[in-house]
Amino acid sequence: MKKNIFILILIIFLFMISSCNLGVINNDQIMINEVCTNNKSVICNEDYKYYDYVELYNPTLEDVNLKNYGISDDKENKYQFKFKSVFIKAKDYLIVYFDKNNTNDDELTADFSLDENGESLYLTMPNGTIIQELSIPCLLKNTSYGKYNNSFEIINPSPNEQNEKYPIYHFIDNPSFSCDSGIYNSQFELSISSNNNAKIYYTLDGSVPSENSTLYKEPIIVTDPTNNPNVLKSRTDTSVAGTSITNKVDKAFIVRAIAISDDGNKSDIITKSYLINKRSYQNKKIVSLVTDNYNLYDEEYGIYVKGKAYKEYEENGKNGKEPTYNWDQTGRAWERDCNFTLIDKNEVVMSDDVGIRIHGYGGRTYYIKSFNIYARDCYNDDYLSNPIFKDTSKTKSLVLKYDRYSNSSEKFRDGFLQSLVSDANVDTQKYEMCALFLNGEYWHTYMIMQKYNDDYIEEKYGIPKDDVGLIKEQELEDGIESDYDDYLEFVNFVKRNNFNNSKNYNKLKNMIDIDSFIDLYATQIYYNHFDFSYRKNILLWKSRSVTDRPYQDGKLLWMVYDFDYAAVNKDVKKDENKTIRYDYAYNIFTGENLFALDFKDDIFFHKFMKNEDFKIRFVSRFMDLANNNFSPENVKNKLLSEYNIGNTSINIFFNNRFEYISKYLAEYININPDIVNISVETNKDIIFNSLDLSTNYSGMYYKDFVITINPLGNDYSLIDLEVVSTKDDVITLKVVGDNPKITIK
Repeated sequence: MKKNIFILILIIFLFMISSCNLGVINNDQIMINEVCTNNKSVICNEDYKYYDYVELYNPTLEDVNLKNYGISDDKENKYQFKFKSVFIKAKDYLIVYFDKNNTNDDELTADFSLDENGESLYLTMPNGTIIQELSIPCLLKNTSYGKYNNSFEIINPSPNEQNEKYPIYHFIDNPSFSCDSGIYNSQFELSISSNNNAKIYYTLDGSVPSENSTLYKEPIIVTDPTNNPNVLKSRTDTSVAGTSITNKVDKAFIVRAIAISDDGNKSDIITKSYLINKRSYQNKKIVSLVTDNYNLYDEEYGIYVKGKAYKEYEENGKNGKEPTYNWDQTGRAWERDCNFTLIDKNEVVMSDDVGIRIHGYGGRTYYIKSFNIYARDCYNDDYLSNPIFKDTSKTKSLVLKYDRYSNSSEKFRDGFLQSLVSDANVDTQKYEMCALFLNGEYWHTYMIMQKYNDDYIEEKYGIPKDDVGLIKEQELEDGIESDYDDYLEFVNFVKRNNFNNSKNYNKLKNMIDIDSFIDLYATQIYYNHFDFSYRKNILLWKSRSVTDRPYQDGKLLWMVYDFDYAAVNKDVKKDENKTIRYDYAYNIFTGENLFALDFKDDIFFHKFMKNEDFKIRFVSRFMDLANNNFSPENVKNKLLSEYNIGNTSINIFFNNRFEYISKYLAEYININPDIVNISVETNKDIIFNSLDLSTNYSGMYYKDFVITINPLGNDYSLIDLEVVSTKDDVITLKVVGDNPKITIK
């Protein structure tokens, strides 16, 4: 009898151990049904973030309150995550996310992480009884460990669904293509193969391939589809004007393929773009964006169209509240999956799956729109597989910018004008020109540009992005509320105070980077950027911490962007009776502005210019930039070297701008506008105004305005100049003749 009891106890004990190891529990208990420790794109939370998760299942016929139940990966600390009063319904599922950085007190998000390399997980009742112990193996991307026919297996994830609905996971190789994306001189046969004896399905219209797509049986003949009718460009619901293009545009041959095994396991989708007999693109950068047309043009889901709500509004005579166009929607909810392929001189630089959104403000209403591109782990990786831009190590996101204002030969205007001040005290966006194809149709010439965000700051300055706040057009772009509060404190401080008061000015210098502010406004004024004001097309950033690291000092710094309307020569119609000419002769200090708030009402600049120190620094820097960065010679040489263009509207603007803007600035600060050439002879290091010099230099400066030099211990002599003051090795000079000259001995 005792022997039988002992055997029975042993059986029960072994069964309990087996149950713990396999995760099997009684059918009348809450249970862990599925665990995903490598969730990249399976299921996201309300903030569109992909955290690892545990799926619980209630097999009973009653709702169960999980209050004080615990989930943990530490047997000694069984309540790492303790449920609040959360019910799991009868015969239903409940998802718990795991985010080690969670600070939101979310009742279904644990503040620790799961290990994709394998670990144990414990589900514990309020009384301390562990009701399930699950040993989780190493899991690959987007796989789960779940209950499957009364045992636990590595499976294809099925959150909130029965696990047996999907096959047990096994890896499927991606389809292999006989030819990579690129430019080909003639049509060819394309072969696609799989190493798993899986079936290959493909599409030729950009749509996502599936079991319902064409089954690959024989090589595909890749031809030039240019003579096919336009598909996307023929649509009339992609702009306010209803614009469509019926003239046939250049086209790429798009192939998307997937391998699917007999039991339903799938490979990744592979996308290729082929241009046949398109030699004109041979030495250009080509970007091919490929996404299911549903993502772009579906009435409710598509990001490129007016949308169902707006069409119904139009059909009803535009009565009632005007809805938002689909293309004006913002945020992660309006991001769609897309393949981004970059080809440079017929070499494939990258082919990455990314997220895509519509970019910009007013340009969204036109049929050729700009795009934001986002690298995310849920598509492919956190960063693009190639950094794209010189002197950068990685790219998290970028902008595909279309300039709708410049003529076809000057679509580089924004990026080029930024590059003129890339050595200044403002941030600028690196850029590259490209030809963009959208789902195989040539779209236009675009700029590939860096995107300003906290990743940009981290990459450029080494300041952790979690320590960065960005303010764009008086709204928080990145960061936390305290960053915005600091910005408002700055704005209110400026509004309330005058800065001819040295105490206020010194406090201002602790709040903002004065040199950055000066370079921003000097550039905007010189460029006659009439789509700019203190609250339009303005972007600034700051670190939250104050350290010895350069720029991590808590001060506000500025970024320049969106120069589509800068350095132009054009007439802009205000109404039927009035047209305003914006060109090199326009006076930004007094002129009427149609787009931004008038510069003459700027709440920052005019107050700061009341301070003598700021005024001297601004005017000196303005003239330094005018003589160097903005000089006609520098602009001409950059245009020739970068684009082999010698005569553009940009040249016309800079050839004439100095004559006018120097006069307007002199009137503004109430000095004689006469200009004199100041020459410097040196082969030693000195500082002239804001310029570091080590060779001879000459530039045009106001005859009645001071300049400064720092000889850095060198002897000097002056002609037609005299010393006004000397302080901290900085010598302030004024012109007293017509041929001023500084010689450093």
